[in-house]
Amino acid sequence: MGDAAELIMQHEVLRVLTIDLVQVARTIMTDGTGTLVSAAGRLAAALAEHQRLEDGVLAPMLLAGDRWSALRVSEMLAVHRQEHDDFLAALRLVSQHDEPSIDLEARVFELAAGIYRHMDREEVEYLNTRVVDAG
Repeated sequence: MGDAAELIMQHEVLRVLTIDLVQVARTIMTDGTGTLVSAAGRLAAALAEHQRLEDGVLAPMLLAGDRWSALRVSEMLAVHRQEHDDFLAALRLVSQHDEPSIDLEARVFELAAGIYRHMDREEVEYLNTRVVDAG
């Protein structure tokens, strides 16, 4: 499997885990935060693993495409890394709440929407066969 295909497969896993987090958040007012903390931890671990893979393969894939300059790739990856760091920080905040609240539920929904937008944008902008070999 090619690196791009592996990253896209990881996106699918992240989408499933994000959906799970949202579904759990919908029940925190009745079920408490214990399950939410577990779901946030699973998503954080998968996101960290995804970042490790991207750190190793994304720059070489983009640079090999010949349409990206080294400076542009460096800037893109810096922004990309910051977004991942922000997601992980938000997941840590979610995990630290021990009291359910509507605010916590809304925070999870906002985080999930950000993660979805991030992956969709990444797949459109540079994880596609126009830019890298997904094979």
